[in-house]
Amino acid sequence: MIGMQTDRTTNLDLPKECDYIVAKARAGENTTVMMGPLIFLAFASRDAFALDVEDKYACPLCVDGEKLHYPLFDTGTKWAFRWPWKYSLAKGRIYFEVTDSGDSSGLPWMKAGAIEREITRYNRKAGTNYHL
Repeated sequence: MIGMQTDRTTNLDLPKECDYIVAKARAGENTTVMMGPLIFLAFASRDAFALDVEDKYACPLCVDGEKLHYPLFDTGTKWAFRWPWKYSLAKGRIYFEVTDSGDSSGLPWMKAGAIEREITRYNRKAGTNYHL
């Protein structure tokens, strides 16, 4: 399934953004970067993810410091993710499941509090209304 598409005229280079957040994760640095409905997350645990908060999709970018293949493709005018996961929010946690109806039992979950605060900050600055 194709998720968020970003026009190149916005100067958003998705491979570069993925590389940046993976570098932060591999260095063990907690980092959050939000650009429109996309949020890139790096954790001290050396994991990194991309989330589309508008359409509720997710993608692992790095696990335990190991960079994963980014499911990105270039249409010639736009970059797009082929989102492997979707997510839901329940009781202050983000839960993932695979988009192709496969087994989701081994997927991680994460606490949502700090991510929700970052989205609120972004909304105030950008005049948007995104939510997990």
